[in-house]
Amino acid sequence: MIWLAFADLGDEGRHSRSQVKLSLPKAWALGIEQDNKLTFCKLYEEWAVNVNGI
Repeated sequence: MIWLAFADLGDEGRHSRSQVKLSLPKAWALGIEQDNKLTFCKLYEEWAVNVNGI
């Protein structure tokens, strides 16, 4: 939810996203990821782009 809210915060939101982006794959890991497969983190990021239009 915070990831989506960052989109409404302008420059501060973009800066916040860039700060946490590297840690997200580990933080959002579900424990069932497979090599060369789409992860929840990547799927959520792509979905958020489509929702926010960013």
